[in-house]
Amino acid sequence: MNQNKISMAGWLVAAVLGGVVLTGGFQGAQDKFGVVDVNKAVVDSEMGKKNREKMDAESVARQGVIDFMQTHRVLTIEQAQKLKNLSLKTPISATEKAELDKVKEEVVKAAKNFDTLNQKPNPTDDDRNLLQEYNNRVQNTGALVQEWGQSFYNELATLKENLIQEAVKKADASIKDISKKDGYTLVFSSPGACVYGANDLTEAVTKSLNAAK
Repeated sequence: MNQNKISMAGWLVAAVLGGVVLTGGFQGAQDKFGVVDVNKAVVDSEMGKKNREKMDAESVARQGVIDFMQTHRVLTIEQAQKLKNLSLKTPISATEKAELDKVKEEVVKAAKNFDTLNQKPNPTDDDRNLLQEYNNRVQNTGALVQEWGQSFYNELATLKENLIQEAVKKADASIKDISKKDGYTLVFSSPGACVYGANDLTEAVTKSLNAAK
């Protein structure tokens, strides 16, 4: 995994229902067939839009933590933990936001001091001691970036999977409801698997998802 980029690319519905035939419960001489592009129905729905927004927000927050740590490097363990906890807090209060800003300000100041000391031609003993402390922080920060980068990636993957499962579950319910109400014998959830002349119910499913509470 690329630790410099932890975000999950895009938000697509897994084809859990792809190719599966859903029965509407009506069979006889007047068979009626339908087809639904489940991916399109979910992605175009308000639920799909909200899920993408949620994924984007969670991804941006985690990437922000990693980027800040990689840029400034000299965080103490306590500062790193506060940065992580407060940056991922939703919603965040004004007091917590002020605390987060203060932590960032302290870290930025320390990073500038670190750079200054590294360029000082004749460092004192105190300077060398502080440089050693900063170097220890750099090592610790690097280890945390590796650990948290993987953890963040896993968290996003789990969130994405949960959103997909919930979306497909709701889409399945909408398809079955439409099938029953409109008298469909079979509804195919994969456009490539449907019979010729089947009615496209994708838009109807999208509207059903938008109307669902």
